[in-house]
Amino acid sequence: MSAADKARAANDEANRAVRDVKNLAAYRQRSQEILEQFAHDLAFEHLPGHDPAVTSKVFDMAWEQGHSEGYHSVEQWYEDLADLVLLATKGQQ
Repeated sequence: MSAADKARAANDEANRAVRDVKNLAAYRQRSQEILEQFAHDLAFEHLPGHDPAVTSKVFDMAWEQGHSEGYHSVEQWYEDLADLVLLATKGQQ
C-alpha cells in the first residue's frame, strides 16, 4: 500500500468518526497525526537519511502543490521533488 493510500484510508476513517462537535477536536488531532505519518512515510521511502529540514521542506512544497488533488498528487509531487534533491546532493551523502 502506498503512502498516499495509507493516508487516505486513515483520513477516511477519521472522517467517519466525526459525528458531532465533541469529536471535532479529536478529528483535528487525528488529521494532524495522519499528515505527520504521511510526511514521515514519504521521507522514509524517497529521501532516507536526509536532513529532516530538507524532507520537511520537500513535503511542504509537495503539499502546497498537490493537496487539492489528493494524497496521490502530493505523493507524485514529493517523488519529483525528491528526485531533484537526490540529483542536487549526489555524492554529498
